Amino acid sequence: MPRRLGGRLDLASWGRTRVWVAGFLVFFGLSVAWALATPLTAVPDEPAHIVKAAATVRGELDGPPLTVTSTTGGVTTQQILTGYRVPAGYAELPDMFRCYAFHTNQPASCATPMPDAKGEVLVGTSAGGNNPAYYLAVGWTSLLGHGEGGIYAMRIVSAALCSAFLASAVVTIVEARRRRGILLLGLVATATPTALFLNGSVNPNGIEVCSAILVWCALLGLLTEPRPELVGRRLTRAALASAVLVEVLSWRIEVCVPRRSLLIESAFDGVEP
Repeated sequence: MPRRLGGRLDLASWGRTRVWVAGFLVFFGLSVAWALATPLTAVPDEPAHIVKAAATVRGELDGPPLTVTSTTGGVTTQQILTGYRVPAGYAELPDMFRCYAFHTNQPASCATPMPDAKGEVLVGTSAGGNNPAYYLAVGWTSLLGHGEGGIYAMRIVSAALCSAFLASAVVTIVEARRRRGILLLGLVATATPTALFLNGSVNPNGIEVCSAILVWCALLGLLTEPRPELVGRRLTRAALASAVLVEVLSWRIEVCVPRRSLLIESAFDGVEP
């Protein structure tokens, strides 16, 4: 009986497809749990990324600069944002979390539900200069509905993308002949609750973390165990994950430079030379 159980738990005997599917389901289930349990816009910067995603899939890659003043936790800040025309309900997102942010005794149920309003309005986002690739991948669900359901669907799509990278990292580790258990333990340690929390949100930081994990696993396998039959697969995974990582980290210079210049000008506005 112990030998039979050990054989079933020997991941190397499962085959790549079975290992990938098992890894995907585990990470996807955990990420979706975070996606459904976390109140909308409670994730850092999520309102900005939601607006960016909704605008990107509607063909808006740039917009006019907007100066917005906001107060959170008693601190008032002034930001220069990028304005996009999106469905009117999205105008409520930047302030949805403010009733409970920094108030430990206030439940998130105080937040005003996102209205399914008609028409479009200009909404500002700090993610205006971000690369549009991630937002195209997750934002299409906002075309299916303008309410909260479309945003939860964005979260689930993001969770699926992140889980695919983590599942590929599991396969890469299981292919190794040595120290497989230690490497799997390391992967579990890096897939922290915070990482899974970001996976289940509309935030490119989640896929940034997961693609970096896959790059690390693939390159480590190439350096420590360069078996000829695995080199091609590992190079492909490393290249794909690196491309996604670079895409997420890259900024469109032509958009960012004017915004930063405008910010510098406003900071010195009224200061005599």
